[in-house]
Amino acid sequence: MRAVVARRGIDQGNGRLKAAVVVYLIFPINQMTDIFMSQVHTIAVLVGSLRKDSINRKIALALAELAPASLKLNIVEIGDLPLYNEDIDGASPPPAYSAFRDQLGAADGVLFVTPEYNRSVPGALKN
Repeated sequence: MRAVVARRGIDQGNGRLKAAVVVYLIFPINQMTDIFMSQVHTIAVLVGSLRKDSINRKIALALAELAPASLKLNIVEIGDLPLYNEDIDGASPPPAYSAFRDQLGAADGVLFVTPEYNRSVPGALKN
């Protein structure tokens, strides 16, 4: 896997960092060579904040609008996922698990747009 990382801080105005936006774009290495060719690649976008008006969601939506024609960005919602429980993740997992896995499995790459809290990602994304 190859990752392209972009990181940008949001200043409170007093020199302190209010939040940092970290963007990871991950592709299998064999797809890096033709990622900007004429073939359309589907990218699953995971937004690390559950707030409907989060800065990260706005960034993800803007990226989807500004993406070149060779990239189709689809936001994959994580707010509908129940907390992970290995006991119910058996032969017939919850429909939300299956839908999430299907969306990620169909994508050529994954883009994480997430706030950074204490040098880590939010709990909702860790789940």
